[in-house]
Amino acid sequence: MAIRMVALVKSKNGEFVARKGIPADVREAYARLYNVSWEAQLKLPAGTSKHEAKTRLGEWLAEVETQADFKTSDM
Repeated sequence: MAIRMVALVKSKNGEFVARKGIPADVREAYARLYNVSWEAQLKLPAGTSKHEAKTRLGEWLAEVETQADFKTSDM
């Protein structure tokens, strides 16, 4: 099975969108705390510059991965 990396995609309406799957072993705990059980999504409004979108993607990805790692250590 191939590992999919998080990608920043510009949709037809100009929004930037990124999706990150939540690991199966932490989904239940993650869903209780963040109301997201399958995947976390980042949506940035149309008009956001590509540079700003990449910066915010990095910050968002670090936050989501830290939250998932924290749940792994709690189990």
